[in-house]
Amino acid sequence: MTGALDRVARLAQDAFETGGIAASRARHHSVFEDFTMDLMLNGKRALVTGGSKGIGRAIARQLALEGVDVVIAARNQAELDAAAAELAKETGRRIVGLTVDTQDDASVKAVVAGTVAALGGLDILVNAAAKPGGQAMPPKLAEITDALFFMTSTSR
Repeated sequence: MTGALDRVARLAQDAFETGGIAASRARHHSVFEDFTMDLMLNGKRALVTGGSKGIGRAIARQLALEGVDVVIAARNQAELDAAAAELAKETGRRIVGLTVDTQDDASVKAVVAGTVAALGGLDILVNAAAKPGGQAMPPKLAEITDALFFMTSTSR
């Protein structure tokens, strides 16, 4: 373990001196090979809301690379179809795109049922949709009063 820590320390020092981790990582690639791990997700089934783009898609990709079959869910079927095809081609895993409106309870229940039907079960849920249902917009700065600012959970 000491050898790995020494290599990480050299990597950090090199990154500091050269002004960038990317160049340093390229020069010290073997350091990162020591830190691979198996998350034991192979064969699991996941539902990722907001999975057609952004963080949700990145999470779906990583899960698939770990051996997980994934349902990606979002509002736009065309974007889901494109993302599912690209992720499946890249990872070799089963990727299914299902539409959902996370602000509608019936739509959420339908996508969960669709996930179970498509994958035979559900082991992992990642809620990466932009706005969960029922969430109010935050007040504007000028609208925040002392009473609102200092409100406790018991006074709500």
